[in-house]
Amino acid sequence: MKRSWYLGIFGGMSIVLLLSLQALAEPPQEIIPYKTTLSSGPFTEFTARFSLYDAETEGNEIWFEEKQITPNSAGFISTKLGSVTPLAAVDFGQQLWVQVSKKRPNGTYRVLRTRTRFGMVPYALWSAGSVNPGPTGPTGPTGFTGVTGVTGTTGTAGSTGPTGPLGQTGATGTTGTTGPIGPTGVTGTTGATGVTGPIGPTGVTGAMGDTGPTGTTGVSGATGPTGATGVTGSTGATGDFGPTGPNGADGATGATGVTGATGATGDSGPIGATGTTGATGATGATGATGATGATGAAGVGIYPFSGPVTLNISPDSLSFVFVGPFTAEIITNGTQRLTGSAVASLGVSGTMNTTEARIGLCYQAYPITGDITEFVALDTSPEVVISAPNQALAASASVKPGAGNWIAGFCVKNTGPNQIDTNSTVTGWVMVTDE
Repeated sequence: MKRSWYLGIFGGMSIVLLLSLQALAEPPQEIIPYKTTLSSGPFTEFTARFSLYDAETEGNEIWFEEKQITPNSAGFISTKLGSVTPLAAVDFGQQLWVQVSKKRPNGTYRVLRTRTRFGMVPYALWSAGSVNPGPTGPTGPTGFTGVTGVTGTTGTAGSTGPTGPLGQTGATGTTGTTGPIGPTGVTGTTGATGVTGPIGPTGVTGAMGDTGPTGTTGVSGATGPTGATGVTGSTGATGDFGPTGPNGADGATGATGVTGATGATGDSGPIGATGTTGATGATGATGATGATGATGAAGVGIYPFSGPVTLNISPDSLSFVFVGPFTAEIITNGTQRLTGSAVASLGVSGTMNTTEARIGLCYQAYPITGDITEFVALDTSPEVVISAPNQALAASASVKPGAGNWIAGFCVKNTGPNQIDTNSTVTGWVMVTDE
């Protein structure tokens, strides 16, 4: 059988699939010329795997081939599908999806794009031994309008083709999320102080101190006068000694001696026990809550962020993640722009491990909802190879996100085969400016 196809690819890549009709006398040939432009470098030779699947995700790989591809300096590649593995066994009567992957040195694959669906127009079938075509089949439905491909080199001017059908109007976008709640009102005034409790009773009187020492003895009184001498008797014979004369009268009592000094004061008795504390006064009533303040206007300024990178970044990822701290809440109006710059220390463990990743600045709605979005166009952030611990990686970019509340920071999409797990810190800033 001889077949001819025209395959239209719908997706982010620019894909052109053409197949020319061959003369009936020629041997059957099933090769599809294929051209596309890569979205990011480096544009060096690599092993590409071209696959056909029967589902947009998961599903079965029903055909593939691998070959060496060398893009030009603009990322443009051109090849022929079926030149390595024949397409004869492929059923083109079913819906198919195309996937292009890059083969890594370790034998694993990295998908360059999510799968892209292609539609097809009816094709003619001829018997190898007949020149009489069968009856004309019914007209097929109008195919989907393809997305605009990237601009190729200017070719020679062709004749003007017919005007294409008008595309369907897109569905209305979903309503935006409700804005954040305004800040808490001013705290009410403090309630009045409670009444002071009564004074406790007076403590018990301390014991009496010890008696002071006795004063000094007073001065002795003066000696009384001597009595008068008796009459001398005649000298007689010496007789016996006469009796002793009576004692003289006692002298007058001497004056009272001076009073001795007062003894020292005894020690004070112990302090009585403290009286019981009075009861606490009742708490004053809470003041009424103040009214909610008005939402402040969108500000212009710089929002810094810095700190440790605590996240281990998983391999083979299709989405970006923040690698560490991000900015405080940023409020913008419809015309303001976010511009930022940051440096992060990221790496892989092991001397033989490497991984590929896209790095850049991203923003996300606040309170935190929805996807993390690149500052630049989809999948155009720089792609780097990480092969050591704590590599210093820098990024800077600018975006006009529209009116809303946001957070922003350094972000990574690990498209390689190994985990990014030997990391240090990230530091940067995002500036809001008017236009």
